[in-house]
Amino acid sequence: MMMIMRKFQSGPFAERARRSARGIAVAMLLTLAALVFVVSAIHDSGSKTASISSPERSASRSN
Repeated sequence: MMMIMRKFQSGPFAERARRSARGIAVAMLLTLAALVFVVSAIHDSGSKTASISSPERSASRSN
């Protein structure tokens, strides 16, 4: 049994497993970063739109 475990821990199978795990981790990290970026962009877009329309309304009321 130990011989089989050592065979899987070293060699091409182990290298492929490490590469796959690394690739999955990078993909998850990039997905999370993209999600944060999109949520941030949507949130900033809403707050900027509200702040831009407020001064225009107050300027038109004073005229």
